[in-house]
Amino acid sequence: MINSMRKMAPAIMLVILVAFVGGTIFLDWGMNAAGMGRPTIAGKINDTEISLQQFDHMVNQERQRIQQQQGTVPPAMYQQIPAQVWEQEVQRVLMREAFRQMRLESTAEELFHYIKNNPFPGIEQEPHFQTEDGVFDTSKYIDFLSDPRSYDQFPFLRDMERHTAEFVIPAQKFETLLQASVLPSPSEIEQQYRLQNEKAVFEYVKVRKSMFDVDQSDITEEMIQQYYRANRRNMTQDEKVNLRFARIPIEVTEYDEAVYRNEMEDLRERILSDEFTFEKEAEFESDDEQTAPMGGYLGWFAFEQMVSEFSEAAFSLEVGEISEPVRTAYGYHLIQVEGKEERDGELMVNARHILRNVEPTIETIDRASDLAESLREEIIRDGFDKVVENFESVQVGSTGLFARGDNVPEIGFLSGLMAFAFDADIGGISDILENPDAVYVLSVKEKVPSGIIPLEVARQDIVITLKDSLQNQQARNHAAAVLATVADTEHSLVDLQQEDPLLVSGATDTVGRLEFIPVLGFNSKAAAVAFSLDEGQMSGLVEDEEGFYFVKTKWISRIDTDQIPSQNLESVKNTLKQQRMQMTFSEWMTDLKENAKIVNNVDRIYMQ
Repeated sequence: MINSMRKMAPAIMLVILVAFVGGTIFLDWGMNAAGMGRPTIAGKINDTEISLQQFDHMVNQERQRIQQQQGTVPPAMYQQIPAQVWEQEVQRVLMREAFRQMRLESTAEELFHYIKNNPFPGIEQEPHFQTEDGVFDTSKYIDFLSDPRSYDQFPFLRDMERHTAEFVIPAQKFETLLQASVLPSPSEIEQQYRLQNEKAVFEYVKVRKSMFDVDQSDITEEMIQQYYRANRRNMTQDEKVNLRFARIPIEVTEYDEAVYRNEMEDLRERILSDEFTFEKEAEFESDDEQTAPMGGYLGWFAFEQMVSEFSEAAFSLEVGEISEPVRTAYGYHLIQVEGKEERDGELMVNARHILRNVEPTIETIDRASDLAESLREEIIRDGFDKVVENFESVQVGSTGLFARGDNVPEIGFLSGLMAFAFDADIGGISDILENPDAVYVLSVKEKVPSGIIPLEVARQDIVITLKDSLQNQQARNHAAAVLATVADTEHSLVDLQQEDPLLVSGATDTVGRLEFIPVLGFNSKAAAVAFSLDEGQMSGLVEDEEGFYFVKTKWISRIDTDQIPSQNLESVKNTLKQQRMQMTFSEWMTDLKENAKIVNNVDRIYMQ
């Protein structure tokens, strides 16, 4: 029992180290090397320092967890993980401090009761704690917890107790307090029930501002400058950088093709020599993650179900035969046909395959890096513009302005880019930087300091804002004119769009105010207004982000709250309570952060 429990210990520790807010799991998987000049701590939360080693540990584990779930971690997500882990750690530390200040402590009885009633994962399958029939025996588990020797044999039990006493039980008590503070009143419950269950039919007219054109000449220089003077104090930005780049693509070469083809030919020879079976080689060598665990098994397929190169090879083989390497857009395949038969007049093949994705080899990557080194040396000596013209395989461009942490236009994620961009001076030349697709040499083209945005930088956004304002005014005027023609009549709104192409009009089916309504969307302002009207009543103008509406309620069903079944009100009450708990917790956490002293080095360390 002792040996099996020790084997379970790492899995049990996963549960111990998961924060109440869904924090990161920590395991000894590896960590980023702390390079010269990096801070020694990831940050500090009030008096709690988070060491860089500890934080690296957490970041790498979160990256591994996502990779295990998704197969790959997209570069943008990979770059954002440190910030997410930091946020989780901030919440965990601040909550633990708050629980202590609120004196949400746990007694020995509470601790034992919790651990007794919440066996850690996997313990139920341990034979030592089961009856002869294989059923988990609670009494044996309690005896184990009550024996002091257990804590000497399995030190992780003390960690589990400490985490439960300091965090889990206080968190439960905090949740109880939170529930008591957010109980909705009977009138609030009844109002929410009406929102969810009252029904109506109404007509609507929608005037989209996008239907109105604004000529560029309508926006004068005086208007732009006047807008800038009135709003410049609110027009601020973080420091931004514009980079020039020389990109050397890392692409598959003829040499790479030959390397992969030769590898597949060698693999075929090993199989034909009976050194290994096709199934075993597929299991360990194939890059097809779906079929590799099944020995490369594809099942039965018709000719048109596969790409043409694959089908032409497979359907030309005899049963039991293994193909030569077959190149498709996916890479090189070895195909073994296990059966052929005609089904409903169509020939079908049953086959296995081994796939090798074709990627640039280390030799190709090294050649690109060597070329980039030569390019960089000449750029330093002769200047960016003059040199890149002499390198035919080099792609040249610029990123445009971006802020620290942004996705960099034209490049995307590139390790080391942020550190260079914001530390180097204008004209500075980067070291060789590399991602899976290319090797880069960068130069700082332009820097815009943080602070109020200069007029010339803000001009384009101001023009867009002024154009939107003019469109909005035209839409308002047009909608008001249409409303004036029908406000005091019995005219149907449905047919108005046939008379005026600038309108969208129609009538709803029987709908609830929170439902999705075609054209109007979810929980729209137009629906809210329609439910506030009496039957036959016309609204005034309603503005939203797209333009203007007016509506006319044709039929409405009001709910008598005295007739609502009590179980329905209870369901609404629980939903409201959960929503308010989430909102209250979010506001509480925001307040904790605003009043905490937080030093965050994560961007400096990881956003590079």
